[in-house]
Amino acid sequence: MPNFFKILATACVIAITLFSYTQCLGPSGSSSKSKMQFNTTEQSSVSNNNSTPVVSNSVASVDAFAQTLHPLTKQRCVACHGSFQQPLHAVSDPQQAHDAIINAFKVNFTNPSSSRMYLKLRDEAHNCWSDCTQNANEILAAITSWKDLLDSSSSQQDPGTSQGSTLTTDESLTVEQMIDMSSQNTNGTVQLAIDTATLKAPMVKGQEGEYSYIWVVNNNVGVLANSNNTAGTATLNFSTNVSANYRMYALVNAPTDSDNSFHIKIDSGSFQEWHIPLTTGFEWREVKNTSAMNPVAFFVPMGAGHMLEIRQREDGTKISKIFMTDDLNFDISQINLNPKATLTYNIGKLIGTSGIEFKCDVEIYDDYSYKLTNPRITTNRSLYVKNIKLLINGQFNPQHATYTLVDMQIPAGTTQLSNRAMVALKDKGDEYDTLSFSFEMLELK
Repeated sequence: MPNFFKILATACVIAITLFSYTQCLGPSGSSSKSKMQFNTTEQSSVSNNNSTPVVSNSVASVDAFAQTLHPLTKQRCVACHGSFQQPLHAVSDPQQAHDAIINAFKVNFTNPSSSRMYLKLRDEAHNCWSDCTQNANEILAAITSWKDLLDSSSSQQDPGTSQGSTLTTDESLTVEQMIDMSSQNTNGTVQLAIDTATLKAPMVKGQEGEYSYIWVVNNNVGVLANSNNTAGTATLNFSTNVSANYRMYALVNAPTDSDNSFHIKIDSGSFQEWHIPLTTGFEWREVKNTSAMNPVAFFVPMGAGHMLEIRQREDGTKISKIFMTDDLNFDISQINLNPKATLTYNIGKLIGTSGIEFKCDVEIYDDYSYKLTNPRITTNRSLYVKNIKLLINGQFNPQHATYTLVDMQIPAGTTQLSNRAMVALKDKGDEYDTLSFSFEMLELK
């Protein structure tokens, strides 16, 4: 009998543990299991890219959070985010919970409906406690209320946080327009977005972590000839700025000897039988021909209307990105496909002079944010500059505070104002967002 009670007690402990665990993975009311993954890069992807998350120590912000979103997270998210799952936004201490959300960029005060805390429930059914749409709207309403309280406090304390400042640059073109213009000026390289490919079944799209890709699902069909009409295909249209011989590289996942090849051709050229050295996950590989791995140079005339065709040879091989260059000695380790542009503003006119420019580089960091780097001023005279704020569509988000720390006198010439990167949340998206900057102080010395 004592053994019976020991067994019963052990079973109870296991049952309680399993109940708590399943509550974290998918509480009742959720239409699907949580997609939350432990120890993934999602929590740290912003802070691990040379950016410094800014924690707002504003009493007003913490107080507003304590009145709006914090009661909801403490009630609904405490099983995970109150103890072991980052970010710890459900702990009882409002300052700690507030800073966890701000540091992890989980809310967007400029556009609350693009906040990750809202989208995780709306789009991914992440740990819903009843109806996911209703729960997501509760989160959104709390974030909006937090923003409203913060805006009310800011308008009383700092009226210069938006476009009202006289030391504000003109707005840029949209981010998409700037990136496109920058890409057009990059002669001798071609970057192809696999998401834009036209597919013929059984070629399909897939997603693996941060990588979107195309592939033929692995059904052990075997090797297909380049003339096989049942093969899945992907076609991509592109243009070039120079006539040249191009080397081609692709980001691929080729895990086994039976999942590591495609047929590839450009325009009316011959198919290259691309055998890919095996990879561990997604890795860059150069397109070569046959099992002998013969180097390939594709001649492409300058102009539009070119077509790349990727054709199934072995199923199970995944391809995510494509890069072409006319540099036949190119180092594959130098590939960087993050679209980037340089913002340039005439800031001399803000103080009634000429010969002063402010520049900052911007790139699309991921689906939710931009990364800004290397803010700098070129001036023909000594200048004092302080407190630079990024405005997206004319509005300042307190989370984008990295360059508000600038406070320096600079000599004539070009001076970098900060060596830190700033990750900024998108507002309406690349197609619509415009960027400008405001300065608290901008004076000739």
